[in-house]
Amino acid sequence: MPQQAQAQLTSAIYIHIPFCNSICPYCAFYKLPWSRENEVQFLDAILKELDFYKTTHPNIQVTSLFIGGGTPSALSVDILDPLLNALHTTFDFPSGIEKTCEMNPESIKDENLEILKKHGINRISMGVQSFNQTELTYLGRTHSIQTVFDAVEKIKHHQFKNWNLDLIFSTAPSTVESLTATLKTAIALNPPHISAYSLSIESGTAFEKRNIPWPEDDPDKAQYDHLIQTMTDAGYHQYEVSNFAKPGYECTHNLTYWTLDNYIGIGPSAVSYYNGYHYQNPRDLAQYINSPEPSMPAEPESTLSQLNDALTSILRLREGMDINRFNARFNIDFTKERASELSAMRNNQLIEQTPTHIKTTLKGQLVLDSILERLIY
Repeated sequence: MPQQAQAQLTSAIYIHIPFCNSICPYCAFYKLPWSRENEVQFLDAILKELDFYKTTHPNIQVTSLFIGGGTPSALSVDILDPLLNALHTTFDFPSGIEKTCEMNPESIKDENLEILKKHGINRISMGVQSFNQTELTYLGRTHSIQTVFDAVEKIKHHQFKNWNLDLIFSTAPSTVESLTATLKTAIALNPPHISAYSLSIESGTAFEKRNIPWPEDDPDKAQYDHLIQTMTDAGYHQYEVSNFAKPGYECTHNLTYWTLDNYIGIGPSAVSYYNGYHYQNPRDLAQYINSPEPSMPAEPESTLSQLNDALTSILRLREGMDINRFNARFNIDFTKERASELSAMRNNQLIEQTPTHIKTTLKGQLVLDSILERLIY
């Protein structure tokens, strides 16, 4: 990030908490088992990273906050409280902005919800994954279905109006029928936001090491089609490939990533993108503890790389690409330069194109990766 001491800078902030009480076999995010020694050392390191930003870039105004992991709710409250206090004394937090904390059902307690509320956290994202016990066991989740119900009651009791449930479909044991039951239960809890992801076998995960097969295309398509129809019928707007919200409850923070706006990542493995500068903290807690100050590149990312990143993200959004805005941002004529590819995709009903926008169809969403392979520069 270039030094801009006098300017008012704006950025989303992401905090990565790497600790989990148990390690899920499908998760590719950086994480390690919780220990008291690790979390104490982690707090000391993250305070030093925050002090770096406070000293070198004191004018950063936050557009949204997301505390993720790992499992942020695995932190002890005597670690969580000073961390959030330091965070709010480092950056400028305008009133009313979205502030999210990820939590697992079994670690949602009155005491950590009270700390979050004290520091203005106003959105909870809970990793539920399924309301089918066989699927939960397959995914390595340790909570019970009743634990989810209890956690939702606590969230509502502490008056969090904005909250999300994460779900995973297209696993080996899942069917359209089991997904129907999970969605029925999730919708009955009345969350303002639901994220639903098709299981992918990521590099370095336990599932990959165990040679867990990829789901077949047809069951994945059938479940995805059913997911979209069910969520739409229940009054949720699909604003991104995997995300559904009631009106006004779209996740501001995630929209920052999908539109390639500024974000700063704090903590081990956290990625930052600011004014074209792209950098990442060490994906190792010991390395991060030894050197928590971010190592920033001397030069910004190339315009071509930024263009492809933006293209890859923006077509995930259901509203798609604003052609004029995209052209102006990267000084190109996208529809002219990709005319033959766009024509073929329109003919195959993979995209819809108007004079102002390009967006994927529901059919196109299922093959989004291959669409992007043909459109990137």
